[in-house]
Amino acid sequence: MSPLLRSVTRSRRTVPPLKRQTLSSQVEAQAPGGPPDPRRSAFADARMADLAVVAALLLAASATWGPVFGDMQGYVAGAGGVLLGLGIAALGVWLRLTPWLTAVLGMLGYLAFGGLIALRETATGGVLPTARTFQMLMVQSFKGWKDLLTLTPPASAFLGPTVLPYLVCTVAGLVAGSVVLRTRRGEWAMLPVAGVLVSGILFGSQHAPLARWIGVFIGMTGLAWWSRTVERRRVVRTGRAQTLGAMAARRRRNGAVALVAAGAVVAFVTAPLLTDSRARYAIRQDVVPPLDLREYPSPLTQFRSFIDQREDETLMTVKGLPDKGRVRLATLDVYDGIVYNVTNPATQGFRRVGPKVTDRQPAKGTGTQTLEVKIGDYSGVWLPGSGELRRVDFTGKRAGDLRESLYYSPTQETALTVTPVGSGDEYTTTTVTYRRYSDKQLEGRPFGVVDMQDNTNVPVAVQAKAQEIITGETSPIKQARALENHLKTKGYYADGKEGSPSRPGHRNQRIQSLLESEYMQGDDEQYAVAMALMARSQGMPARVVMGFYPESYSKKGTQTIKGRDAHVWVEINFDGAGWVAFDPTPPRDQRLTTQIPKPKPNPRPQVVQPPEPPDKPIELPPLSADDPKKAPDARSGTAAWVRYALYGVSGVLLFILPFATILGLKALRSRRRRLRGRPDVRAAGAWEDVLDVARDGRIAVDPRRTRSEQAKALAGAVALRQEAADVAPISRTASIADFTVFSGRDIDQVRLDEAWASADEAKTAIRQVSPRRSRFSLRSFARRNAWRAWRGRRAGE
Repeated sequence: MSPLLRSVTRSRRTVPPLKRQTLSSQVEAQAPGGPPDPRRSAFADARMADLAVVAALLLAASATWGPVFGDMQGYVAGAGGVLLGLGIAALGVWLRLTPWLTAVLGMLGYLAFGGLIALRETATGGVLPTARTFQMLMVQSFKGWKDLLTLTPPASAFLGPTVLPYLVCTVAGLVAGSVVLRTRRGEWAMLPVAGVLVSGILFGSQHAPLARWIGVFIGMTGLAWWSRTVERRRVVRTGRAQTLGAMAARRRRNGAVALVAAGAVVAFVTAPLLTDSRARYAIRQDVVPPLDLREYPSPLTQFRSFIDQREDETLMTVKGLPDKGRVRLATLDVYDGIVYNVTNPATQGFRRVGPKVTDRQPAKGTGTQTLEVKIGDYSGVWLPGSGELRRVDFTGKRAGDLRESLYYSPTQETALTVTPVGSGDEYTTTTVTYRRYSDKQLEGRPFGVVDMQDNTNVPVAVQAKAQEIITGETSPIKQARALENHLKTKGYYADGKEGSPSRPGHRNQRIQSLLESEYMQGDDEQYAVAMALMARSQGMPARVVMGFYPESYSKKGTQTIKGRDAHVWVEINFDGAGWVAFDPTPPRDQRLTTQIPKPKPNPRPQVVQPPEPPDKPIELPPLSADDPKKAPDARSGTAAWVRYALYGVSGVLLFILPFATILGLKALRSRRRRLRGRPDVRAAGAWEDVLDVARDGRIAVDPRRTRSEQAKALAGAVALRQEAADVAPISRTASIADFTVFSGRDIDQVRLDEAWASADEAKTAIRQVSPRRSRFSLRSFARRNAWRAWRGRRAGE
């Protein structure tokens, strides 16, 4: 025996082994045939049952995220996140990882499975994540809540909002699973369940058909499981399930059952109140959408150009337009003295929508109308074919861009695309149609109560003229018809063509002159605005609508809309009947004519005209081969290749990042052991490094044994896998570590370098017989009694 080994042996005889006091070491220290602790056995056996209950509760709570998407995307994202989080929590416990390493594993799982669960459109084959998948998962983790709140349900048409339920449910599953499997107070896992439930309600839709059953299930199951968990912990703590107080325990159980039953009854009775669409609250009700309508001019400013410069241009073709049907363009409800415009109220204003505009059920007694629109010479942000929309399906080359830029306001019944529609765009709209009421049916109905913004800078003549017209009319419908008939019968149509004196626009001076003139002249723009202002001055809820309808309807089913078909009309709301259309514009053939005498002919003598001057020679531009407009831009091709190369490199780096992180953490751990602490601690760290490599290679080493015993077992396991393996460095590293720890002598740097050189050789021998994937294993980061004891000894010394 060498002097080094003899000194280590003498030191071991005088130093008692360390005493480990942790719970797991006490359980492991029991004799193989000894009776286990019944309290800990009962507690351990119930954890899987608790995990199953928590999984059911989380899955039920995640269902609150489904309705806002309108299809299965929300349910899949929520349920997938729950199962992923619970699975990672269980894996972390099985690998005995520390909580922070489990959190790192959860983040990696979130990135790895995000394409499969939440962003299938960005994943290769719908499974493997790409660089775009990673980018959206990271960006939507802090931006997704804003996108989801500013969208009008259903949100399934947009790419990205599903990340929010996926993230929330993954975190909740990870936290709840860790609480159940790692602590003795598993009932605290109800907090993540409540978090998923509340967030799903607040970020969800007001239309929630499963809300009642979700609430009843979570209330009953959660309360029963909570009571059972608390009772079981009390039994485990006392160590006896049946005592003299068994009768009291039964009474407590009976009371808990009665409490659960009462809670179920209360939940079932009050659930309709909580699920009623009028009472159910969602955050989106208080969120103002980020759309500034000031960037877009009022569509009414284009009216004169439609009927004048573009009267013969084919703006669009519409299929499915019924007889007397109208193609709505926009609803205008506020006047500022300059222009009638579209408002964007804080509630029910313009919001981003997808193909399915709303998830609300249509009112009883209503129908639907489908229009197939193909855009011709029309261009603009206001979408023709609006109304009370239910669906908008874009087709064609720009369908994706138009779909992503679509906004809709249910109060204005107006749709807007930030990307303007233009020639060649095609889409199909489905709108709600209401029954038409006759004046006799409207007789006796009051005006509806509508929240409208006040007009400003209204012409002075409006109120007095309106009061003069409706004097003597008793019913609301007769008052509205009086305003319409006055303008329609006593006014004249004039559009500025053929010498008719009619100024365009509808500023307050233009409307003032219209109403004060002895002979009113104007077109749809002036008459509709004048009637709407007069109606509003008398308390009528009136608004202006611009759209298109032809003079005669085609019987072939396809209607060609030209510029001359543009019209403006007024709508007034009646209680129980909705918005009723009024046309105050006089017929286009009702024009003011005056007899102007023709001048008498006064012929002039013929004079020979001088010859025209010769034309100037046309100057041709110099020929040049260096035309910058036609020269190919080499930089664009280079930029494209650079961009694609960056995408590829980013994807590779994102794929390598988890593995590089693991290797970096292991290298940092070895460096700290090699350089920090006293010499004996650094020498012992060399042996700990060898044990970590063995654990990563799935070579079992008993932490309760001495270093020499561990070295013997480890060398035998390595030799068993490969007979030619050099196992001498393993024993040598353990011997040096024992000598430095127990000899009590000062250790110089030469001996430390020898210990770590031997450890490097030992790690090389172990890696040669271990799978290559063991380099990326996280088993060595698991909580171990030996590692914790070594840290405690290091802190104590």
